[in-house]
Amino acid sequence: MKRNVTLLTLTALLLSPLAMLHAAEQPKLPTVDLSHDTHRHVIIAQGTAAVYQGHPTTLLLPDGMTMFCVWTLNHGGPCGPMKRSDDGGKTWSKLLPVPDNWREAKG
Repeated sequence: MKRNVTLLTLTALLLSPLAMLHAAEQPKLPTVDLSHDTHRHVIIAQGTAAVYQGHPTTLLLPDGMTMFCVWTLNHGGPCGPMKRSDDGGKTWSKLLPVPDNWREAKG
């Protein structure tokens, strides 16, 4: 028993500095909270009490302005509603046609 306690203590003493060193190496990413900047908010698809529109995935094309957004209907439901923005996400198109088999995929 004493050997196990000693080994555990030595392991803890050796790993603690390594863990701190590893944590110090991780870059700190800045956090920007835009939740109160409502003038920057853009609604792409307004949900309702009956239909949850969530899990959006966006793609910004290399031109820096063209974006596509695809999401699911209800939580993890059928994939496929899609819209396009040509101005970096400030305005969005009406729903775009998508392949029929997208409805078979679940998010």
